[in-house]
Amino acid sequence: MKRRNIINLTLISVIALVGIIIMQALWINMTLKITKIQAFQQTIQIINQSLPQITSKINNQSTTEAQEFTEHLINNSLFEQDLPVKHSVFITTKDNIIQGQQRGFWLVKTISVNTIDYAIMTKCVPMSWLKSGQLLFWVIISILLIIVVAFSVVISLLEHRKNKKLEDIKKDFVSNMTHELKTPIATINVASKMLSSKLLESNDIEKIRRYSKIIHDENMRLQRLVDKVLILSIFDQSQKVYQKIPHNLVEIVKESFQHVELLVEDLHGIIALDIPEFQVIANVDRTHIKNVVVNLLENAIKYSESPPEILLELKVDKKNNQAIISVSDSGPGISDEDKVQIFDRFKRLNKPNGKRVNGLGVGLNYVKSVIEAHEGRVQVSDNQPSGAVFSIFLPCNILL
Repeated sequence: MKRRNIINLTLISVIALVGIIIMQALWINMTLKITKIQAFQQTIQIINQSLPQITSKINNQSTTEAQEFTEHLINNSLFEQDLPVKHSVFITTKDNIIQGQQRGFWLVKTISVNTIDYAIMTKCVPMSWLKSGQLLFWVIISILLIIVVAFSVVISLLEHRKNKKLEDIKKDFVSNMTHELKTPIATINVASKMLSSKLLESNDIEKIRRYSKIIHDENMRLQRLVDKVLILSIFDQSQKVYQKIPHNLVEIVKESFQHVELLVEDLHGIIALDIPEFQVIANVDRTHIKNVVVNLLENAIKYSESPPEILLELKVDKKNNQAIISVSDSGPGISDEDKVQIFDRFKRLNKPNGKRVNGLGVGLNYVKSVIEAHEGRVQVSDNQPSGAVFSIFLPCNILL
């Protein structure tokens, strides 16, 4: 959903929410007014019907008893009709009508008893409208509608935040990809020009080999970038197909070690291998598991400040029947905050000195996805005295 659409939806939801609240307030106010009018009309009818009894009680010189009798009569009738109002009755001489009106009573009827004029007055006291079953039903419906609208607003805001984050990730990915492609393309362009230059004599074999090697190396670099993008595309389409058959993890780890051994030596670094002498058999996709180990080794090389010092180990946990492949380096290490996010797609870490590290930020996400698909797990911890340790845990069988 586009940002503009989300903002529009949010505004509509807020307007609808305010509109519902205003309409509810107006509806409740109007309902109470109508109820009071209905109750007053009912009061007049009841007093007219009960006038003989009221007159009889006043005739006995008991206006208090007449008031209580009339109140009881009116309120019972209103309760039976489910009208949420209560009437107080005030019976006094006609001379005290103004006093009653000052107290909020309405004049309903005047009667003459024993040549004395009396006024029957009532005061409507609204009860809580929630006590009315008729009102309560519609109030509950309205509250539910308000909750739904509020929930829609919250969902819209969360969706907007999520889309904004994805948009930022996308921009970062495009920027990283562009940066990664520019360097090998420029290098190949310069090397190819040198090969076709008249300044390069045909008998200058050393230069020809040098520029040819540069073109080959940069072309392989481009190939690795394309492979990473293809892997990312496959995972996006959920086409994760693995050919899991029994393999000896010792051989896979050894091949991964040989894959980067020369690279470490060219950087004047040290890489050590620690593997058991027995077979460690696991149902894995050989290609993907090897890619995972190589990926971790290449990361250890990239993030080393000085000539890399790397240890590749394969251990077994006989108690839990699992193999543990770990890659340890002596680099700057990883902060606790980054450890939480390091396996997220497109997440890239720079070196402590702020130097940019080549990559697209998909490698560790690929590692995690592959290992979890093999019913294993991957974790990162601190190395001592410095550096990081990436450990892979895979279910396996041990053959001595």
